[in-house]
Order: sequence, then structure tokens, then C-alpha cells
Amino acid sequence: MSEKKTEISDIKGVGPKLAGRIQETLDIKSVEELANLEEDKLTEVKGIGSGKAEKISKSLEELTEECDRCGQKFVDEDICPKCTAELEEEIEPFKKEIEYFKNDNFEGRSWEIEKT
Repeated sequence: MSEKKTEISDIKGVGPKLAGRIQETLDIKSVEELANLEEDKLTEVKGIGSGKAEKISKSLEELTEECDRCGQKFVDEDICPKCTAELEEEIEPFKKEIEYFKNDNFEGRSWEIEKT
């Protein structure tokens, strides 16, 4: 069973037509992009005044999580996809070494540990 991806039209107060205008006017493609915009940018969209922008922003807050590490808002994920990708890239060089140690039985080797 696949999880449904949250769309802009899923936000309270935003129907399919308004979602289309938001995407076109603000050149965004996802809820995450919208959540990371300043609230006043929403008023650039035809049919959204300051009151409607505030309601949409509150709805976005309910749908999104904010990453403690980078501050980006995200939805439909348990952890921040941006940071996850960055951390995956950072640990890539260590994966081969980890596999080597996992597969090595260390026969005939010994280590001396010095007390300090």
C-alpha cells in the first residue's frame, strides 16, 4: 500500500483551481516549496488576500514538520529529505570501510590498548 503524497490542493482553503494559480504565479511544484515561502508571497496570487494567506499558512503549519538541523519545512516524510540526502552523501566514503570490517573475521590479528 503506497502512501498518498500531499498536494497543494489538499491544503485547507485551497481547491484545485487556486492550487493551479498558486503553482503558476509563484512557480512552485510542491507543498514543501509553498511552506518555505514567506506568507506575504501568497498575496501575489489572484484571489488571495492577507486573511486568506494567513489561513493557508496556518493550514500549512499543521501539515508540515520543520527540520531542527536546517530549518526547512517538509511533509510526507518522517525525517527531513534535504538533510537525509546531505548526510547520505557525507557517509558514502565510510560505507566501504564499514562493509570491510563487517566481513573481516580478524583472524591472526591482535591489538594492544594503552592505558593513559
